[in-house]
Amino acid sequence: MSGWGGSVLHRLEHFAASTPNAPAYRIDDEVLDYPELRRRARAAASGLRSIGLRPGDRVVIWLPNSLEWVIMGLAIHYAEAIVVPLNTRYTADEMTYIVQRSGARAMVSTDSFLGRDYLSEARAALPGLEFFIAASGGSELTVAGLEAAGDPENPAIDEWLERISPDDLSDIMFTSGTTGYPKGAMITHGATVGVVASATPRLRIVQSDTQLVVAPFFHMFGYKYGWSYMIVVGGCTMAEPVFEVERVATLIDRYRVEVFSGPPPLFYSLLALPDREARFDLSCIRFSLTGATIVQPSLIKDMQEVLGIDHIAQGFGLTETTACGTFTNPDDDIETIATTLGTAVDDVEVRVADEHGNEVPRGETGEFQVRGFCVMAGYYGDPDATAEAITPDGWLRSGDLGTMDDRGYLRIIGRQKEVVIVGGFNVYPAEVERVLCEHPAISAAAVIGEADPRMGEVPVAYVEGTADPQEAIAWCAARLAKFKVPRRVVVVDELPRNAMGKVRKVDLAASPLS
Repeated sequence: MSGWGGSVLHRLEHFAASTPNAPAYRIDDEVLDYPELRRRARAAASGLRSIGLRPGDRVVIWLPNSLEWVIMGLAIHYAEAIVVPLNTRYTADEMTYIVQRSGARAMVSTDSFLGRDYLSEARAALPGLEFFIAASGGSELTVAGLEAAGDPENPAIDEWLERISPDDLSDIMFTSGTTGYPKGAMITHGATVGVVASATPRLRIVQSDTQLVVAPFFHMFGYKYGWSYMIVVGGCTMAEPVFEVERVATLIDRYRVEVFSGPPPLFYSLLALPDREARFDLSCIRFSLTGATIVQPSLIKDMQEVLGIDHIAQGFGLTETTACGTFTNPDDDIETIATTLGTAVDDVEVRVADEHGNEVPRGETGEFQVRGFCVMAGYYGDPDATAEAITPDGWLRSGDLGTMDDRGYLRIIGRQKEVVIVGGFNVYPAEVERVLCEHPAISAAAVIGEADPRMGEVPVAYVEGTADPQEAIAWCAARLAKFKVPRRVVVVDELPRNAMGKVRKVDLAASPLS
């Protein structure tokens, strides 16, 4: 990882000096080059310090994907402060918990997105917060106002930059909170740059690439593998606040986007576009990273043969590991890409271990554990949860169950907390979901446990598609041991998903259909 610099800021400074005409961020025909992005971020950082922001302060960003998100993310880091990204789907109560838990002094937000006035919600819920910074509009404190008030060439900024080390905290990334309250994973500047250095040999994203990012910036995928990744390699970012398939296809075609990633539903939508071949040329996409749910081999084949994507990858990572751990390899076949999570990247160790921390034999089930530079510094303000998650010798316990084959490729089986115990036998939901997704009339599936007076629990499946429930049960019965077969199959129009396309099984468990 030597030579990559200590932070995203150092990479921005490098490319602003070495490739001054290179595009850094594009909004349709408007392009910011690296010197301009540097100037605006440094000006905003100077403005933040002028209003009283101090090193180590936490600043919440509650914004959709936008240039303002990027400018303020960089500015907060230049000012030696810490970014706390906030999910734009959160309610006011969820927002309040994270702002108070992080001890933030400031928030950057907007008064208009998806029909909500986030700034007004935050002001009402958090009257004691010191600074509310608006992305735009008539607020007394705005991003543009900070830029105008600040001096991008203030010598103090270079002094701040010189003090920033790879081990300093850059972000507190709160987990999605699908079980219990969210916990804040502390991520360092060095981890962000390091994951790019380790992933690049597998993903092969290069300086001349443009990446269209639809994954939300508040999520590790859109933040670290989106705009941060492109700055580290010197490439160009485009971003959309929501996924609208016609708009996305138009942008890919018009601006010849080389990198476009996301969960499988995005690619199903592109494939289903009416008159796609006549209206759009998407063959410019060279690389896609997909996953976050079951991926069918037929989708990987269609992405390659129908959409013309040269290189597709899957991987394994968590918020707690800066979304780093494993990736498939560029020369892997379709079956390997669809059914495995690849092998450990450089400078990161991955093992499959039993409950005592002993590595299990290849092919046996255990917990995925990760060790290396990418592992979080701990959970913010929660030493007990940190000690539970990270072993004394540095292994991050993922809670994900799976196997590793003789080649070192991981296969996921399910979450420890999602295991359904049927009369003493373990049923791993991912195994049943994969069988269900092989059915030609099922496009997505989620399996949860349902209380049963005789067996303790039994598996129940929710599926998207047109399959007959009894026929789907028979399909599973022909392919799985009897105790693994869903007792019920419920066909739904759409499974509940979070912003990254992962099914929210807690919502299924609370559903009146369950």
